[in-house]
Amino acid sequence: MARRILVVATTPLLQGFLQHLLGETDNFARLVAARLQAVLKGSAPDVWAIHLSGRMSTGLVEAFNQGARPTLADLLEHSRTADEEHLPSVCLLLQRGASRIYLPDPSHDLHVDDHLLFAGREEAHQEIRWTLNEPNALVANSCGRVMPRGALWRWLDRRRAI
Repeated sequence: MARRILVVATTPLLQGFLQHLLGETDNFARLVAARLQAVLKGSAPDVWAIHLSGRMSTGLVEAFNQGARPTLADLLEHSRTADEEHLPSVCLLLQRGASRIYLPDPSHDLHVDDHLLFAGREEAHQEIRWTLNEPNALVANSCGRVMPRGALWRWLDRRRAI
């Protein structure tokens, strides 16, 4: 009983996903398993939820300010490499208000106040959190445009644009 309470308390979206999974077809369960196996490669999954608000929406708000429309695929892209590298993670659930999307398509737009449930490897969890907290990371992933860091570099970048 204590484990069940701990799971619900630490990742409240997980219970809803598991209930949905129980009511779905075997094909849906196989799809979830295949996606997880592809990213986990035999490792045990970490499961975490992120609410895109407050500090966790810093990168998202900056991307909107730069005219970008970030998607789930942009969030699941490694932000600190020059190569296109997908993070070892699967978004199991996207909740927006009362609407729930199970295994959302990577092209799905992200909005402030979305709730996301992920399963994957710990390094993906850390990278996603970094991308959401670093104002320019999500902009770079969604626009392909690396934004300069620091006041001096931003000033020089604006001067070059004139």
